[in-house]
Amino acid sequence: MELKKNLAKHRLSVFMSVLWAGGGFLLFSFILTPLLFPPVVDMWHGQRLALLVLYGGLFCALFSVALFMVSARRFPYANRYELVFSLTLTANAILVVLLALTRQYYSGKVIAAFTFFQLFWLGLEMFYRVHFVEYRFAVFPARIKLTPEDFPEYKVSFAYSELEMDERAFDAVIVEDETMLDREWTKRLASCRAAKIPVVPLTVFLENSWGRIPVEILNGEPDVSVAYSSHYLMVKKFIDKVLAAIGIVLTLPLMAILAVLVRVTSGSPVMYKQRRCGVDNRVFVIYKFRTMEKNRGEAAKVTRFGATMRRYHLDELPQLFNVLKGDLSLVGPRPETPELSEIYRRNIPYYGLRTRVEQGVVGWALIHQGNVAGIEDTAVKLSYDIYYLKHASLFLDLYIMLKSVWIVLFGVEKLKTPNCLGVFRSK
Repeated sequence: MELKKNLAKHRLSVFMSVLWAGGGFLLFSFILTPLLFPPVVDMWHGQRLALLVLYGGLFCALFSVALFMVSARRFPYANRYELVFSLTLTANAILVVLLALTRQYYSGKVIAAFTFFQLFWLGLEMFYRVHFVEYRFAVFPARIKLTPEDFPEYKVSFAYSELEMDERAFDAVIVEDETMLDREWTKRLASCRAAKIPVVPLTVFLENSWGRIPVEILNGEPDVSVAYSSHYLMVKKFIDKVLAAIGIVLTLPLMAILAVLVRVTSGSPVMYKQRRCGVDNRVFVIYKFRTMEKNRGEAAKVTRFGATMRRYHLDELPQLFNVLKGDLSLVGPRPETPELSEIYRRNIPYYGLRTRVEQGVVGWALIHQGNVAGIEDTAVKLSYDIYYLKHASLFLDLYIMLKSVWIVLFGVEKLKTPNCLGVFRSK
């Protein structure tokens, strides 16, 4: 293998990322700041040390995120916008806390503006890497065949033969099972590790490239207790109650108008109530504005006004009361009816994992697929839900809520994900 080519490629990537981060800091400090915050610029004449501390912190916040991303950039799945979002918010939140604890001067407006600028600036670099950079992977002997078509979001190529690996530089090694490798392949793997080339298990690569965990790649039930720690649950429930109460206050006039319009356009009842399975399969009643014609049984159709509400998810606003009652969380797997839940439990492995945590108004599967039905689509939905259960965090919850707002405004197109049963093709 041409290990020197691999090292040179990685060093060039690091240099370009550092150069981009440095250019962004200079742009914000010496061009945008004078335009946006003249009073802060005036402080250079009398409080230069205070501003040096503030801008030193901003410099560290930007470069810490950029360098962290560089360390994982050999993988396409590291180039996900939610990663930039969570890392940027974390770095700048830590900066504010440190400045406050050390009683240093800081401007909330400057830090807020810098946070938005940092998201934009690093997002531009990520956009380039997602759409224009090709990622090359060496796949050591495995029972499956990966193709670029399985990863439509990225430009990727895979090398399987020794000749292909020797002719081209690659970003990482994918290994299904190291115990399957013979002596020669084991030596090649050791050489890669010595050259600091990342070695990633196949299951981890698929999980993070797709943002979902198909049940076919699970080695037993995943441990969701790692993500769902007691501290996370405590903060999550507090945020749920606060945001639900605020949401109800803000949308109560809108809900009153929607109730009147439902009554005028299709009569009563205004509300639709349905039994759903919550955490630990506890059955509760979910609230929605009625969008279907009444008293039509299975032949019922969506009303014209109901279709408008569904388009913008306005029919689900009453679920804020479910959150306030504790039936739902704001973010989590979407609850199913007891009847459908039982069918899916019998036909889809690990389906019961979904109800080990609180169900949600919005979720990771919802922002990727939208509403789905049927065994196959529900199996794909489960793969997204399992990914969320394994990686749940406050930042991921925040990203899901913001992405849900975007979807309400602009809609969601069901992504073309690899078929959950057909992706494992023999070579």
